[in-house]
Amino acid sequence: MTIYYRGRCARITHRAFETSYPPRSYAIAELRKVWVVQRRTERFVDSAVVRVCSSGVTTTAILGTLWGWTDDLPVFPMVLISAVLIVTTLTILAWPADPGLFELWAYYRGRAVCLLRCSDGRKFGQIRRALSRALDHFGES
Repeated sequence: MTIYYRGRCARITHRAFETSYPPRSYAIAELRKVWVVQRRTERFVDSAVVRVCSSGVTTTAILGTLWGWTDDLPVFPMVLISAVLIVTTLTILAWPADPGLFELWAYYRGRAVCLLRCSDGRKFGQIRRALSRALDHFGES
């Protein structure tokens, strides 16, 4: 028996695609038209509104400090506030984007089924390639 992928969430052999959660098994011979769906998960820091507002507040604080709009306040607190806002803005802008949720779909016995859901892009890619090799192997035999 040829094993194309073996991990905690799935096992792919030349005969079956098996998932651990939920426990299911699909015959490779009966899988047709495999496709991938990537769903984005919206996080608060990914929001354009948060990025624009934080950039606007930071810019206002910096310009206010440089051009003396805040003559009533001491310079040190304004510089400190500007530095904190700059760091916050850079952190939000540099925050790694969430890849979302990857889903592997196929037609199985005439019905569209979700074979696997995974949020780890690397693991999902390995599983997708393993399934592709299993399907190629089935097509050659």
